[in-house]
Amino acid sequence: RQGMMQYLLFQIDEYTLALPLDYVKRVIQAPAINDTLLGSKEILGIIDMHGEAVPVINTRKTLSIENKELEISDQLILCEIDSRMFALCVDNTLEVIDCK
Repeated sequence: RQGMMQYLLFQIDEYTLALPLDYVKRVIQAPAINDTLLGSKEILGIIDMHGEAVPVINTRKTLSIENKELEISDQLILCEIDSRMFALCVDNTLEVIDCK
């Protein structure tokens, strides 16, 4: 497996996307998201993860995909990059793949 990287595949609308698994902390069902007063369309809101306020990124807005209401089946991918936690809102996660 030398030189191989692992990626988490996920879906947003009809798109299948990948995220390096090294950045993924865990995947959870989308909980209630607290609205934020930031006024940013790219941030859906904030979730509380064990006392830490974690921003939830509106991946649809970021990728210019038609927006939709949060559904109970939606998932959040909790990520950490450079000691910063954030969550990506996705329709569902698929699998982990290996790539060169």
